[in-house]
Amino acid sequence: MRNGSKACGPALLLALCGGALASPIETLVLPPASDPAPLISDGPNGSGVNRVVSVTPTAAGIVKSLKITGSITAINGATFGEEVAIQITPPGGAPITISPFPGVILYTTLNLTDYGVTVPDVAANAGAWEVRFYETFDDAGSDAQWADGLTIVLDDAPFSVSAPTATDLGALPVGPSSVATVNIDPGTVTWYKFTTTGAEAASNTFLDIDTEFSGPQDTEIALYRADGSLVDSDDDSGTQFLSVLTFGAGTRCPVSTGFPYDGFNGDVPAGEYYLAVGYYNCTFVAPFGATTNDTAGGTVQLNFNTGVQVPLPAPVPVANLGNIAGAPPFATTLTATVPAAGAAWYEFAAPAGITAAGVREFLDIDTEGSATPGVLVVYSGNGVFVAGDAGSGSGANGQLTFGQGYRPPVGDGFPYDGAGGDLAPGNYFLAITSGNVTVADGFVLCTNGAGGDVTVNIRSGVQPVATAPTPAPTDLGTIDLSRRNINLVGEGLNALETKWFRFVLSLDNTAADFFLDIDTEGSSLVPANDTMIFLYDSDGAIVNGGPGFAFDDDGGSGFLSQLSFGNAAPRPAVGDGGEYSNQDGNIPPATYFLAVTGFPTNAYINEFAVYSASGNSGTFNLNLATAAGAPPVVCLSDINGDGTPDGTDFILFINSFGIGDATVDPVADVAGGGNPALPEGGPDGTIDGTDFIAFINAFAAGC
Repeated sequence: MRNGSKACGPALLLALCGGALASPIETLVLPPASDPAPLISDGPNGSGVNRVVSVTPTAAGIVKSLKITGSITAINGATFGEEVAIQITPPGGAPITISPFPGVILYTTLNLTDYGVTVPDVAANAGAWEVRFYETFDDAGSDAQWADGLTIVLDDAPFSVSAPTATDLGALPVGPSSVATVNIDPGTVTWYKFTTTGAEAASNTFLDIDTEFSGPQDTEIALYRADGSLVDSDDDSGTQFLSVLTFGAGTRCPVSTGFPYDGFNGDVPAGEYYLAVGYYNCTFVAPFGATTNDTAGGTVQLNFNTGVQVPLPAPVPVANLGNIAGAPPFATTLTATVPAAGAAWYEFAAPAGITAAGVREFLDIDTEGSATPGVLVVYSGNGVFVAGDAGSGSGANGQLTFGQGYRPPVGDGFPYDGAGGDLAPGNYFLAITSGNVTVADGFVLCTNGAGGDVTVNIRSGVQPVATAPTPAPTDLGTIDLSRRNINLVGEGLNALETKWFRFVLSLDNTAADFFLDIDTEGSSLVPANDTMIFLYDSDGAIVNGGPGFAFDDDGGSGFLSQLSFGNAAPRPAVGDGGEYSNQDGNIPPATYFLAVTGFPTNAYINEFAVYSASGNSGTFNLNLATAAGAPPVVCLSDINGDGTPDGTDFILFINSFGIGDATVDPVADVAGGGNPALPEGGPDGTIDGTDFIAFINAFAAGC
């Protein structure tokens, strides 16, 4: 695993060194006896959970360097050593930040001994020194604690350090070079010195150092500045257990299964450097601290590569697919012959782009139906990486989707939901490849794939608005005073299936005793009895009762689902599930659509978009329980509920009546339900002449 996988600490602000200091002025011991609270290192700098110590020296003198000795112990076992940081602020001076353990990940206890820091000239007796202990990444709970007795020696001499005995490689040549078969004795670390003209992403220059071609060995390397401070270290970023450090610009292809040479370790300025090379398990600290507990020894091939990253030319496409737009739609299926360790390239144009907003265009590209699961990569015409995918389709197939969603997936793949965003107008290159792929701007594409024939499907068009769930929902009728509970038992559910249900809630949701509980208790699915439920309104949006969107996975007993709305006192839980505590807020009388699936399922907040990716099948139960009085009588012709029947209400009714389908638009379904508690009996699920007459009479009467 590449070191530094979590958030890295801030850059060192001043040179860090080590070794003996001359003429100590005074030693600060933390925590001071007057303020003995623990030295907690926890959240980001400035967080109140960190320990901040203020100490005023008594001795006179000008402080030019510090020497720190202490030990820190992890409290959270997931915290990293590279996250440890200390900020020391001299009286009236600028803060000095140190991160003493770069490249160290998991640890139990780490030690500092005479860790040197060069500081600006300050008067030691001019006031208080402030010391802040913190972490550059905040793990859960307290991260770590420094042991009592940490010392900071204030010294009036500049800091100096002795460099290790090293083989001098001189100035690194431009291009690749190697120091072959370095012999390393057991328990030892070998040092090399060299100078470089630097590597900076901004100037497109790079420096790569690795131990590739050393054989099946476990190497470690660390780079130090000439003052002894540690730049960075690496264990296993190369092939298998070999090491890689990569600085400046990227990207160059990796060797075999290693990470790419992408400048991951940052920039290094021109100057003199020392490289420590050893076998696992090494410890690297500043200044020039490198040890190992390896007992075998062996030989290492040490490799350097430095220069200017040269942009690659545009690829030569197999074919030009022409213009692709949402309208007119585009559809083609082709077979791409992918070479081993290479890619088959195609070119296309999107003159007007693919845009989700307004026109609702989409472009989907996948490898469904392939004998060889393909990897898809899209670049802009000038070589900027746009998107890539391996495995978002069914099985191991690739899938890219741009513009507007929502289209159902193939098998256990992800839905075609426009996850790639809009595609800007312009020319594009589509690369079809295989294996482990590394990509970067400049048409960089690295792969170790075996190649083969890959089926590629490309489709574009305009996504219609979903006005009803698919498949058609089962109508559960109305929940009102005469019918408070609905219980479906033994409903069949297949793998990858979503079942939809429609119901009308016709109760007073403002009543103190109102509640609506929905669950799947009693279900029986295999291989996992794990359900998910999603509640949508009649416009196709997931209901938000106030706390958030109304969907649930494991709120019930076991891995079953539960939604709970209302104002009533909590209802008892089932088994180890949560109690029915109105946790999903409150919902008004209206028509609702409920989706029931297995876990996992991909769902979206709009347009009845629920797509199961679950392998669970069997039977499920669906239970809806409620209580409360009838909703208050409202003006039947006040469609928008603003308290005044007017032309807006008339137009809303006529438009809905013209659609004529209460499952698509229920606004005109105002009468015929037979509920004496509601005007004209309330809705009955159909839009007909009864609704028209009732509305016109109410509108004429003005309520």
